Amino acid sequence: MLRSWMITLLALFAGASALAQTWSVHYDEGLTAARAGDWAAAREAFKSAVAFRTEDISGPTLLPGPVTERRRWRNGAPYSPNFLAAYCAYRAGASAAEPAERRRLFQEASAEWEALLSKGQLSYETFYFLNAVYGALGDTEKRLSVENRLTQATGKINWKVDTEVVAPEELARVSQLSGQETTAGTTIPVGTGATGGQPPTTGTPPLSPIGTRVPALANKFALIIGNSQSRLVGGAVPFASDDAQIIRESLVMDAGYLEENIDLVINATADQIRASARALAERITPDATVFLYFAGAGANIEAATTLQGSRPRSVPTPER
Repeated sequence: MLRSWMITLLALFAGASALAQTWSVHYDEGLTAARAGDWAAAREAFKSAVAFRTEDISGPTLLPGPVTERRRWRNGAPYSPNFLAAYCAYRAGASAAEPAERRRLFQEASAEWEALLSKGQLSYETFYFLNAVYGALGDTEKRLSVENRLTQATGKINWKVDTEVVAPEELARVSQLSGQETTAGTTIPVGTGATGGQPPTTGTPPLSPIGTRVPALANKFALIIGNSQSRLVGGAVPFASDDAQIIRESLVMDAGYLEENIDLVINATADQIRASARALAERITPDATVFLYFAGAGANIEAATTLQGSRPRSVPTPER
């Protein structure tokens, strides 16, 4: 009977050790891939770790072993596969060439960080990066929501995350955030997103700090068009859609435009541009202020500058 119990205990111990080895192996693979800048592979590895050990842990993890020889995993570092999987999505999105892919990854990262906050895992890092990703998405309302929630969380920040592969410049801004008194009107210090351990030079919109919104006027209207895509050879303008989103946010925050009075159109065809312009013309009043912005390809035809939709009917002659 005693022998049977000993065999059972040994089997349980072996199973626990194997499980610990599985999630820790995947986690280490994620760290290795992240250090190499392979954010997609790192994200997959952290997701694999989650499959074996679901929840992030703020404190140290004790590895299976004799009571007299208990060991701390990675010298007591937090276990943060969900946080880091979202971070990898953010970094992969910052370096994505296609706007649609960048937006998809940013949306996945934001949803995953929101899930952590909803569990009460309040960390300065999560607030910082959630603010940054909403800035990259051009979502002013959600950025303001993050600021408000951070203000409400003053004195309640209770969570530590593993920051081993977070870029040093990002950690510096998080430290700035955590070291200041968070009161009403406090801004979240943000800079450009990061790719490959360095701030990107293209492809990611600069993220300006959140501040107090300028009072809006109902008679201000805007049509903003950002066409990154083009079927014309050499006609693609990769930064155009990002610039358009930044302009929209600036108008809302700094120029007194109501969000419902701004029509933001990304990768519009000529027909869509015309339709948006007609809709704007029907809404404006005689005393209205109208702001028009276009970022994308253009052409000079018969001494006239012509803006191009994303799908011109003929090449090289663009639509008028």
